[in-house]
Amino acid sequence: MAEHDVPVAIAGGGLVGLSAAMFLAQHGVPSLAIERLRGGSPVPRAAHFHLRTLELFRLAGVEDEVKEQSEREFLPEGGIIAMDSLAGRKLADIIGSLNSGVEALSPCRRLFITQAGLEPILRRRAHQAGAQVLEGQEVVALDQDADGVSLTCRDVDTGQQQTIRASYFIGADGAHSKVRELLGIPMDGRGNIELGYLYGSEQVHDDPHQSRARVGSRAPHVWLERDGQRISTLDLFGTAFVLLAGPDGAGWCSALARPWLRCHRVGADLIDRDAGFLTTYGLSASGAVLVRPDGFVCWRAEGLVDDPRGLLVGALRSTLGR
Repeated sequence: MAEHDVPVAIAGGGLVGLSAAMFLAQHGVPSLAIERLRGGSPVPRAAHFHLRTLELFRLAGVEDEVKEQSEREFLPEGGIIAMDSLAGRKLADIIGSLNSGVEALSPCRRLFITQAGLEPILRRRAHQAGAQVLEGQEVVALDQDADGVSLTCRDVDTGQQQTIRASYFIGADGAHSKVRELLGIPMDGRGNIELGYLYGSEQVHDDPHQSRARVGSRAPHVWLERDGQRISTLDLFGTAFVLLAGPDGAGWCSALARPWLRCHRVGADLIDRDAGFLTTYGLSASGAVLVRPDGFVCWRAEGLVDDPRGLLVGALRSTLGR
């Protein structure tokens, strides 16, 4: 019999594993992260974080805490340069200005923070949201069947083994992953392409300045106003599907009511003071886009149609594979 039976088990309780646990818990999915180290990373690695990472931290409610920790560890708004020695001459600017031009793309700003500084923040948020972390354990074997995955875990100090049963399993145990070794998966060393990556397209990347909320792209950032407060379009995403309609798109918002679908109309509950929404999203005044909980566009319509409900139901079924 398994000592733990959980919906989702995660190999690795570092930055990726803790982030996965945190985001799952936000959606009401309990998880157990299995981490071989006790007390987190002892070394200050992983210092530079991209905009999309900060946007996701914003959705998780930890952006301000991350920024505060970053400012304790580094001077804000810095850069990355190449030197011939620590006290020598500068050879080149690798990243001359960390946040040059980001205002047009995101409500967040890139920053530096060490893994040792970030892990406790993610761990606290994951625990608060209902996730668990099992420290001092490593996955040494796994077996998948039709109903889930059985994991064999070993205590790194005593060698004692236990079994964990999960419906789903995530491998997030780093560059020297034991899980990847067990599954025979080679390592892919391609780099991060930050904000412009695409889903469901032979083209894997698009200029985020020009994506215009195309299907498969990250929904663009636009500053709006709601109830007198300035918000980003990105602040609308994270826990449900979101339908964003233009000023003449009231028919979209009244077409379908579901507890996991939130509808907003620019010009009604959202005010576009800068008049940038329609251009940035490539819509007519009666158009609409449907955005997944992760902030990526899964459907769009250039204008209102005769049967908006039927079109939306079809789009959701296609997206959800139903």
